[in-house]
Amino acid sequence: MALLAALLILTIPAFSETRLSLNDAVRLAQEASFAVKAARHDSTAAALQSAAAGAERFPVLALKAQSYYVDKVQKVNFPFGSQEIGSADNYQADLTLTVPLYAGGRISNLVQVQKENSLAEGCRLESETMAAAYRSRRAYLAAMMSEAMVGAAAASLQRIDIIRRDVENLFVNGLADSLDILEAELALEKAHTQMDQVQTERRNSLASLARLVGMPGDTGLVLTESALPPETTLYPETGPLPEPDRPEMKRFDHVIAAADRSTALELAGLLPTLNGFAGYSYGMPNRDWFGKTWNDYVSAGMVLHWELNLGGKNSRRVGAARQQAASARMAQKELYDALLLQRDLAINDLRHAFQVVRTSQRTWDLSRRQFSLAQGRQQAGRISVNRLLELEAELAAVEQQYHVSIISYYLAENEFFYAIGSPRIFGGL
Repeated sequence: MALLAALLILTIPAFSETRLSLNDAVRLAQEASFAVKAARHDSTAAALQSAAAGAERFPVLALKAQSYYVDKVQKVNFPFGSQEIGSADNYQADLTLTVPLYAGGRISNLVQVQKENSLAEGCRLESETMAAAYRSRRAYLAAMMSEAMVGAAAASLQRIDIIRRDVENLFVNGLADSLDILEAELALEKAHTQMDQVQTERRNSLASLARLVGMPGDTGLVLTESALPPETTLYPETGPLPEPDRPEMKRFDHVIAAADRSTALELAGLLPTLNGFAGYSYGMPNRDWFGKTWNDYVSAGMVLHWELNLGGKNSRRVGAARQQAASARMAQKELYDALLLQRDLAINDLRHAFQVVRTSQRTWDLSRRQFSLAQGRQQAGRISVNRLLELEAELAAVEQQYHVSIISYYLAENEFFYAIGSPRIFGGL
């Protein structure tokens, strides 16, 4: 134990420890993800665009003011003299209030298009958030696996060191030769090399996790989760599986609705618009062409505007909008099929991972018992040191396989949760 403690002190850098649970990792990864932040900005922008579209229903107040100088003013000649028309110095200010009375569905459809776009961006934000949770869980589990490998390597190192000390005692008593000592020393060197490798992998996995949750790569993370072997399968071999409920599917619902509304918006371009207006004008000479005094007037009325492109522009744009809606529907069906396949493959992997845990658990128990019996036989001189070291190597491999199988199960579970869009992906084990 003293050798193991000294080894761990020498191989693990001295960091200020930061305890991190899986729930914390999921939360921090969402906060640190640039993809989530970008999606949040896009969602906010889409919401503002939707609000701006709704404002099209309100009146528009416009102010226009201008001042200019004309060097030549036209004149009208009369028998008794002449009269200038207008003024060299011109000042004009117009205040106009315009109210949409009829837009042929342009405003209502534009509002719906922007609303559906806003909802679609909200779903994309959910999608990026779920993806960040998925990545953080995967990274956390990978770090747990690397720590389990360190523990298995440390246990193997401790067993080999005990064998080496037993061989030295046997050698002193004349029950072992120099070849046995060399074999024990060689096995110990290999165990040190294995320990160094798994320690490096552990540091790398923790550095990757730290970056993902927005911490410096040299942060000394301490994982607080413990992965226990699963007791039952998540879903039995028979029975229905949950339907994929990913935000990407919901996003396509809104994309399709926006495309349908865009078709209606293009159709509205074939109809006229009617606006009411009221205005106030003040200036000089304003409407008094012959005077050079300040005056004002008030006007009110309606404007009918109807524009039809003779080249078929409107009808072609309607057709293009319909094709975009059809394309969105096809993309949604393709995504649904892909998610179904991902779900089915994930549940198959999950069920297989559960069986591997059970098998490796029994194998590890048998290997420990076998090694314990072999130790007694070797000390009694009934088996060679080489055979005992072989059994220890087999035990170390089985122990690593057991720890790997447990983490592999939770990794497969993570894949399944992500495939079906389960909210459990935001929680712990």
